[in-house]
Amino acid sequence: MALRDVWVAEVTYTTGESETVKWMYLGDHSRKLEYKVVKIYPGPPILYPEIFYECRNLTNVEIPEGVRRIGRKAFARCGLLRSVTIPKSTRVIGREAFLRSGLASLKIPEGVTTIEEDAFFYCTSLASVTLPRSVTEIGVAAFFQCTSLASVIIPEGVTTIRAYAFDMCTSLASVIIPEGVTTIEEAAFRECTSLASVIIPEGVTTIGAGAFRECTSLKSVKIPDGVTTIGASAFAECTSLKSVTIPDGLDVYVGVFPIHTKLIRSGSMETNEGRRVGNRDAKRGPNDDGGKPAKGVRTSGFFVDWTRDGRKWEN
Repeated sequence: MALRDVWVAEVTYTTGESETVKWMYLGDHSRKLEYKVVKIYPGPPILYPEIFYECRNLTNVEIPEGVRRIGRKAFARCGLLRSVTIPKSTRVIGREAFLRSGLASLKIPEGVTTIEEDAFFYCTSLASVTLPRSVTEIGVAAFFQCTSLASVIIPEGVTTIRAYAFDMCTSLASVIIPEGVTTIEEAAFRECTSLASVIIPEGVTTIGAGAFRECTSLKSVKIPDGVTTIGASAFAECTSLKSVTIPDGLDVYVGVFPIHTKLIRSGSMETNEGRRVGNRDAKRGPNDDGGKPAKGVRTSGFFVDWTRDGRKWEN
């Protein structure tokens, strides 16, 4: 077996009350769980899956140049891990690579293109992360429940914000969504309770079910004219959301927004200011006084077709 086919590292670990530093092959080693600091020497282009899985004492890792992929669960459940140096050669951060690790901050270098599913799942100490412009894919639940993450700038090459990508990031107060994004999938920003405002760019066409549900600090939002679909409960339980501007021709389901939220139609031909449509009105039946629904409102998957005495409501 050639040296380049295996991983060799300078490892610091505890023996009794003292620390020992020595070179060793990485992998299934009897002292693996005692590793504290690891400097990896050049080896294969893929950092093996689970190579440091559940190394409970690991605090610092330096990954060498030449590594193109960090394998699945490579650093998962390393609860004391605080610092990782990722080389510029890296292109993919694999599935669950840092799941439940103790990282507090991370700079992902230019060159990384893909952050796979659950890569930073439940990294509750992760307060800041730098995403390079080269990133084009942020996987499902990539930053799920990173409860300390305060802000994020999504790179311009990303076109889809995957389901649950930033779900339950309760400290997330600022997010910048680039113009190239066309789809915000299911629960992408659900329960981001510190998010007070968000700008949805003009290129977005689809906002998935529950995408911003329970964003309780969100006060206002403008849905751009290009949006053709808003999924069920997309903004439900956003208790601070007083008004939303939506395209004049957009069909909206009952329950997408809180019942107290005012929907303001943009580009309405009825007034120069846009027609106000009360979200509460959309839930009233044909026998309620003053209860005509918002234009194009759907309920239970069908168009509302309110009638009274055989006559349709005119919108």
